[in-house]
Amino acid sequence: METTGKELSDRAHGGLIGQWVALGTSLVTRAIGTGFGIVDDVRAEIAQRIDATIDWVDGSQQGSLRLLRSVHHRIDALSKQTIETGELALTGVVRGVHATSDEATRFASRAASVLVDAPAVN
Repeated sequence: METTGKELSDRAHGGLIGQWVALGTSLVTRAIGTGFGIVDDVRAEIAQRIDATIDWVDGSQQGSLRLLRSVHHRIDALSKQTIETGELALTGVVRGVHATSDEATRFASRAASVLVDAPAVN
């Protein structure tokens, strides 16, 4: 709020004390406006920082959930592959036992045929 020449000339008619009161109230009015302006600026900065903090927390949570989901998918893929490998290994053992028993049967049949001098079953 700037004073103009007209305001100064209007105050000149009020006398010395009137001018001091007018200047004092004008200064106090400006100081009050400045003080509340500073308070409002501080409020705006705090609100902006709180909004940024909320955005950061929200982003962190979303990032954590994405990371957790990614870890879950990797562990699930590893578990699936482990189960499939276990199945193949166990199936291989069963086939190996079956093949070994077939070979043992053939071997025993040949050994028996040699002992009794008969033709082998094979």
